[in-house]
Amino acid sequence: MNRMIASCGLICTECPAFLAHKNNDEELRIKTAKQWSKNFNADIRNINCVGCLKKNIPNCARC
Repeated sequence: MNRMIASCGLICTECPAFLAHKNNDEELRIKTAKQWSKNFNADIRNINCVGCLKKNIPNCARC
């Protein structure tokens, strides 16, 4: 995969949320949600990033 930088500024090819989706890795999704919840003082439960640079993704198009 080529290096891809998302609208959020993260490098997709290094982002655990994107990698969890790409590899269908539920354990990494859970681990990432817990870590990001702690890091950002938020209740993050669902990590499923398909990459915001893909077309027709409603939530990411808002950026």
